[in-house]
Amino acid sequence: MPGERDVLTPEALGLALRDARRAAGLSQSEAAERAQTTRATISAAERGQGGLLVAAGHATPL
Repeated sequence: MPGERDVLTPEALGLALRDARRAAGLSQSEAAERAQTTRATISAAERGQGGLLVAAGHATPL
């Protein structure tokens, strides 16, 4: 789709998640609350670490 990034690695996905969170003006804690997960999960995902299942806008640690 035009305007979307190609996400090829966990690190690239993490950067895209971080950029989107910051663009929304959210802290990691606020993003975690909205995603119904923990701040630690958001932090790990932004670093490209840990497993993360994303379905219909809901992130769940693996």
